[in-house]
Amino acid sequence: MKKWFFSLSLLALVGCEGDQTLRYKIGGLTAIPLETSLAYPVELEGHSCQAATFGLRLDLHSYETYRKGRYFDYYESYAQCENPIKYLRITSAVDYNAAHPAGTLLNNCFYYFPGDYSMVVGPLSGSEPPNITARYMQDYETQNFPLYMDLLLLELPDGTIDMAFDVEIEFADGTTYESTTPVITLIP
Repeated sequence: MKKWFFSLSLLALVGCEGDQTLRYKIGGLTAIPLETSLAYPVELEGHSCQAATFGLRLDLHSYETYRKGRYFDYYESYAQCENPIKYLRITSAVDYNAAHPAGTLLNNCFYYFPGDYSMVVGPLSGSEPPNITARYMQDYETQNFPLYMDLLLLELPDGTIDMAFDVEIEFADGTTYESTTPVITLIP
C-alpha cells in the first residue's frame, strides 16, 4: 500500500513539471530615446542628452499568442517567441565618430540592458540580436514576455552631434520592422 501511495505521489509531482507553455510574437517596432542616469531607464524628455546617459528603448509591440497551464511559473520555464529576431541593425544618416561614418552599423556602440544593471550584456555583436528576455524586468511575475528591449550607449560620439537613430529588426520568417528616433543632440 505504501509503495502504491508513494508511486502515485511521485507521478503527481512529476506530472506537474512542464505543464505550462507561453508563446508570444513581436508585432512592430518603435524606437524611443532614453535617459539612463536613474535607477531604471526612462523616456527622454526634450531633445538633448549627455551621451554617457543615452539609451534606446525598442518597443516591440509584443502580444501573447498561446498559453497552456494553470499558471505561468517563471522559475520553471521561459516565454517562447514564435518568430524570433534574426537581425538587429542600428544605423544613422550622420557620422557618429571616426570609426562609424554615416550609414555604418552602430550596434557595437550599445549594450543590451535586460532590466537589471548587474545583467547588462554587450556590446552588441554585428547585427545579431541579444537573447531578449523579460526575466529581470520589475513586473516579470505578471508580464512574462518582453514588451521592449533597452539598449545603453557604450561608445561616445567624437563631439556634440544632432542625429536620429534608424533601427531595423528582421525576423526568422523574413518580416522586417523599421523605426527612427526623433533627432537628438548628444553631448559628450
